[in-house]
Amino acid sequence: SDVQLRFAAVMRTLTICGMVVLVVTFALYVFGVVGPRIPLEELPNYYRLSSAEYLERADVSPGWAWVRTLGYADCLTFIGIALLAGISMVCYFSILPQLIASRDKAYAAMAVLQIIVLLLAASGLLTR
Repeated sequence: SDVQLRFAAVMRTLTICGMVVLVVTFALYVFGVVGPRIPLEELPNYYRLSSAEYLERADVSPGWAWVRTLGYADCLTFIGIALLAGISMVCYFSILPQLIASRDKAYAAMAVLQIIVLLLAASGLLTR
């Protein structure tokens, strides 16, 4: 259907964009164009740590605090990860007008609910 084709086209385009962002930001990190928060040679020291230990030792705050660290190459890759994580929500937004126009109330309601759930999950409000 047209709705499925639109969803797939948006997903394909954003997935390619997200992958390009990941490759570019990783290249900035590996080639030293932008300095990392944690030097590459020290990174193996962090592999054995649990999440909580890593956050404490690296002085990293959980949640959306990574946005404040985008000046570091190792944090730039989070842009691509966040973009990829948000793709399905954008896809639902993209098909919503078609669902409403076709008066497909059940699917439109499911799309709206899916968007709300994804927004709540991304907001971090549910973890407090």
